[in-house]
Amino acid sequence: DALPARGELGSDVRHLAESGRVRLVTGFATVAIREVDGRLVVEGQTKDGLRTLGPVDRIIAATGQRPDLTLTRELRLDLDPWLEGVKALGPLIDPNEHSCGDVPPHGHRELSHPEPDFYTVGVKSYGRAPTFLLLTGYEQVRSVAAALAGDMAAADAVQLE
Repeated sequence: DALPARGELGSDVRHLAESGRVRLVTGFATVAIREVDGRLVVEGQTKDGLRTLGPVDRIIAATGQRPDLTLTRELRLDLDPWLEGVKALGPLIDPNEHSCGDVPPHGHRELSHPEPDFYTVGVKSYGRAPTFLLLTGYEQVRSVAAALAGDMAAADAVQLE
């Protein structure tokens, strides 16, 4: 992994799962969570029917994300059909091709839509792609703010360092 701390996090999680200290559960849709004697019992639906997990001390839900586009449904947007983020970013952030560390710098031009003066910035610009970094978001906002202020030279000078 190009980002050592993220790589270490992945290794730590794998070690916890292999040691039995953490249990990975997939294909599980939570129906109810209840507390029993200070611990959690989770009921959920699986392909084989209802299943109960626990009691457990903690639940960590790593479910991914999908953008809520309700606020923008009346606007003319240009979205990537798979990622549901800004279409021009799709090839730059595709998680099948890129990790966080190798997404090229991008700014107002990649973040614009057919709707005049409307930009999507931050994690929302990436849609479902898990490759967003805060430093990228700061640069996105700087570029878009410069474009909205009319300073196109500053808006086009996109850098990540």
